[in-house]
Amino acid sequence: QRHPASTGAKMEAFAMLNGITAAFALQEQADPGLQARNLAYLGHALTSGGHPRLAALLSPQAQLPPPEQLPDPYPDLIARVLTGLLGPA
Repeated sequence: QRHPASTGAKMEAFAMLNGITAAFALQEQADPGLQARNLAYLGHALTSGGHPRLAALLSPQAQLPPPEQLPDPYPDLIARVLTGLLGPA
């Protein structure tokens, strides 16, 4: 689909898209300890009382689906990033 953005803006968006994709890939390949540290920090944030809305969202009563049933956030994220960089089509 043709987009009215300038060629320069499209090249910048393409570069940002590459960077974001690389960040996702590198995060997936990160050391196993990183996920454990992130989970420990999240656990602390949830139990400290300083983030009650986050705690409510992630409480067992929130009945969130298991991660494997959640949709892949990547396509929507990329669409929003490109819309932010280029504007609506």
